[in-house]
Amino acid sequence: MHTAAYLFFFFFGCGRSSTDWWHVSDIDGVPLGECEECDDEDEDEDQARMMWGDIDPSSSTGLVGFVQSDPDTDEMLCVLTYEMPTADEIDDCQACQTAWSLTYGTAAIETDADGACAAAGWSALEGSTLRVGVSGQVSWLDTGEGFEAAGDGGEDEGLVWFDIWLGE
Repeated sequence: MHTAAYLFFFFFGCGRSSTDWWHVSDIDGVPLGECEECDDEDEDEDQARMMWGDIDPSSSTGLVGFVQSDPDTDEMLCVLTYEMPTADEIDDCQACQTAWSLTYGTAAIETDADGACAAAGWSALEGSTLRVGVSGQVSWLDTGEGFEAAGDGGEDEGLVWFDIWLGE
């Protein structure tokens, strides 16, 4: 799954005007918080809005990227990546094996068709915080009202990774 996301970003490239940029879509039709081991091999290709991330526990840093495509044409509307210069392990996600509080650094915007990154709320996150966790193959996102199951995640070659599908 994670390899598929990397291939996607390799081939297609790898804001905050809205307060609901983090709104998470249902996973496989299962209401959030009720998902056990949510993993769908084809899920990445079906999503118009996605957040992905890698955390390096050895250096307490990471990368987080956002991708938005037009669901009708598959045209890339927004592709951006943030360096996360600060990644602190936290322990307040009860469902997580590991959880992190990350601070957004500077955004590297690769594609921004007609201001799509700002419209999605993704282009001005520098200095704000993202709280994510992983348990088994499930990623968890702190939406401000606690952690919710939000996509796939895991650990691979010393990195903690997550793929989170974002709602409209």
